[in-house]
Amino acid sequence: GNFILCFLIHQNMMAQKSANIEIRIDGYSEGWCKMIGMYGDQNYIVDSFLMNKNGHVVLKNDSLFAQGLYYILLPDLKNISILVDENQKFVLMSKKETLVGSMKVIDHTCNELYYKSLVIQEKLDSVSQLIKKGNTSSELKNQYDLFSQQKIIQLSEIKITHPFNFFTIFKTSGQNPVFIEVKK
Repeated sequence: GNFILCFLIHQNMMAQKSANIEIRIDGYSEGWCKMIGMYGDQNYIVDSFLMNKNGHVVLKNDSLFAQGLYYILLPDLKNISILVDENQKFVLMSKKETLVGSMKVIDHTCNELYYKSLVIQEKLDSVSQLIKKGNTSSELKNQYDLFSQQKIIQLSEIKITHPFNFFTIFKTSGQNPVFIEVKK
């Protein structure tokens, strides 16, 4: 039973020879998008794609894109990031005002996990900015601690539930160690 399932999954992945990544963002109109790849500390333009008047763009390629993290530069120069693994047929849907927070992912576990982690990171970054600006209230510190713990718990759960997913490997390979504050 398991052999047949693994074989069918393998055959499906082997059959996929081209990329077809759809992005639909409410609130955008026609304009050019650029797919930006990274190699080491260098960024490069992979390709440009036209977004239609309804905020819909399809990243199509006759062959598969190299696996990795990409940025999609939108017509207004805002960007979204995506993880590209062996499954390159999926859909991302969002809203212009809340690109990360409203992101819905269809048919791609890797980016679903990625965006769930980005939502927590966005909250953590927001609280962190307030603290850096001098707001050191205990409520804000508690929020920061809560979001930090949520991030750690989320990654721990993902390591258990999706140990071999591209996101899990990507996230854990670049994970910083937990900072421990030493009190004198």
